[in-house]
Amino acid sequence: MVALAVLAAQCAPMLRGTFTCEGVQVLSQELTLAEAEAYCRYAVRERQKVEGFWGPTWTAPIRIHVSNEYRISRALVPAHRGNRGMYETGNYEAVYGKSFGALEREWRSSLRE
Repeated sequence: MVALAVLAAQCAPMLRGTFTCEGVQVLSQELTLAEAEAYCRYAVRERQKVEGFWGPTWTAPIRIHVSNEYRISRALVPAHRGNRGMYETGNYEAVYGKSFGALEREWRSSLRE
């Protein structure tokens, strides 16, 4: 069963560019299409939460670059360099050995403790 899961992951279609959904763009050469779509949908939900609290403060597309070259996530540095709306983040599966969703669940549960 494990070998089948590994084979399926190796055969999964890779993004190789940009995945767009509702004002969010996920750019990556390392995510599968399913991972990019899940991350994009997550970002849309988070953006809706922010807009619900603050109002629509940023209406241009949010671009999220996911790459193994990033060990930390950052948005302020690209903005300071004139690249507003760009968010750089690591490929959590490659960097931490866990999916973004698993890391988020751990972070949320640590807040409740």
